[in-house]
Formats: sequence, structure tokens, C-alpha cells
Amino acid sequence: MRSPDRQPAPPARLESLCVGDTVRTFLHVTPPSLPPNAPLVIVFHGGSGTPEQIRKYTAFEFDALADANGFALAYPRGVGGNWNTCQKGRKNAATRRNVDDVSFTREIIAWFESVYGIDRSSVFVVGFSNGGHMCFRLALEMTDDLAGFAAISANRPAPADCRHAGRRVAVPMMTISGTADPINPYRGGELSPYGLRALGPVLSAEETARSFARPDAEHHRDEASDLFPRDRKTHAVRDAWGDENVLITIHGGGHTIPQPRYAFPRLFGRTSTAVDAPLEIWRFFRTIAANRARGRAEAKVDAVRLTREKPSPRPRGAANRYRPSHRTSRCVELAQR
Repeated sequence: MRSPDRQPAPPARLESLCVGDTVRTFLHVTPPSLPPNAPLVIVFHGGSGTPEQIRKYTAFEFDALADANGFALAYPRGVGGNWNTCQKGRKNAATRRNVDDVSFTREIIAWFESVYGIDRSSVFVVGFSNGGHMCFRLALEMTDDLAGFAAISANRPAPADCRHAGRRVAVPMMTISGTADPINPYRGGELSPYGLRALGPVLSAEETARSFARPDAEHHRDEASDLFPRDRKTHAVRDAWGDENVLITIHGGGHTIPQPRYAFPRLFGRTSTAVDAPLEIWRFFRTIAANRARGRAEAKVDAVRLTREKPSPRPRGAANRYRPSHRTSRCVELAQR
């Protein structure tokens, strides 16, 4: 399998934002022909990871999809390589310092809205492992700001280990989980990398998907081989609750991002080629965005608006300056050094 290290990486730009007293950074890959009111996808790396690493782990496919489909793309950097999730038992640099990653995410969205005029109703987040747990927190705390999210190799923390214990919100989501994951237990239980340390209990993959679905959503399963062809060691099954909550189970899959262009080290388990995760996630997001746009159009017709003029898109460029809402003079001083 060809490694993305041997492929030319699409250009990414580094941006800095002040969030409280801290200078935060993110990479972004923005197509030169990005249309006004484009969707925004924010991809969170895994624990002890970096934006550069998650681009490699996804074989730069989100970058290529952004260019081909016209959406803005951001890769935030966690403090100490980690995220401050809702997990009580998670101890890392971000949780010990109680880093405000929620405000950081809000600032990224505001920056893209100001600079590129993205559609605030089409903001999506994706996370792998610890980044997936960050997405769960965002879905619970920023429910009205997200159109949907995707979590890879991450189950929702159990109520006993989450600061939002038992809170139920209906948010469109896709989760992709392997049954042979040595870190994130597919059937739920203690999150324990290779059994070496306990990081807190999580729900099963199915409970995770159901917890973000509408209570009346109808369940259906698709095991058709033409949907997800088998590779030699793994196969995939798709469960859905309604149209907006999907679980893709990778039977035999490990703590990896399934796709055909990059294989994780075997220590993490098998990397399935039966599913192209970045492509499936973008297709899911695109469908959600289209459904939202259709709903807004129907609402406008129902309201019998008096004008047929389209609103002018937000201007782009230097004249449209980003104004941060969470910063201190100390942070500004550090950012200017």
C-alpha cells in the first residue's frame, strides 16, 4: 500500500488565534476557488497527535475532497497534542490545564466566517480517537452551531465519566468503529489502551450512535457487499437510525482510520480497505448540508417572503477582518512575538 509520505502533500496554511491567555494554532486547506457560503469541516487529531499526523493518517484525502467539492477545511492543534474532552478520568496536558477547546472551536468557525464567508449552518467536525471524544463534547455543548459530526475509533464516554452525564441531544452523526480495536472497546467498557491504564468507561459503538439519534428514529441495517466490498481480513456493516445517524462497523478492524491509501502500524490493529472513511464522511456531511438547504428553501416558500432577492455573500479578504471574541492583552503580546 502506498504511503502518503511518498505523495505530494497539498499546501496548508498556518493560522494563529488568541483564546483567553493562549495562542492557539490550526492548519487550513482552502480551495482557491472556494465559493461563498461554503461548508466548513474541522478535523481533530487523536491523542498525542498533530494536524500534520492526522493529514497523514487520512492520506490527505480530506484535502483532496475539499478541493474537489468546494468546502473549507481546518486542522486544529491540541495543547500537548490532546483535547480537553468531557471525560472526568482523562488526564493530559489539556485536561489538567482545563484548556478551553470549545471556545477555540468557536473562534475557528468565526475566523472562517469572517475571512471566507462560510455557511454557519453547514459546520461539521470530525475526530479520530481522542479527537472523536472532543467531537462528542462539541456536539453536547455546541448543538446549535454544528450541522453534524463524525467520530472514528471513539465511543461516547459513559454518563459516569462525562461532565454532561446523561444529556441527550439529537445531532446528525456518523461513527466508524472496529470490533478488534485494542484501545476503544467496540462493545463498551473501560477505555484502556492495550490494558495498560484505565481512562474511563465508554458506551458501546451502537449505544453511541443511538444516543445522538431521535428517539423515534427507525433502525435499519445494510450488509450488502456492493455497499462495502470485503477486503481479505475485514468487512463492514452499516446501521442507521433514520437518515442522519449512522454506525459503520468494521468487523476485524482496529484503532485505525479505514481507507485504502495508508496502513496504520499493526500495533493498532488492522486498517480496513473495505471502507474509505474520509469519502464516506464527506458524503454523509454533503447529504446533511443538502437536507438543511432544502429545508431552509421550503421554509422560505412557506413564509411567502416579499422579496426574491438573494442576500449578498459576505465579502472576503482584507476588508472583512476577523474580530476575536476571546483574547487577552497577554495573548496578543505573545502572538506578536
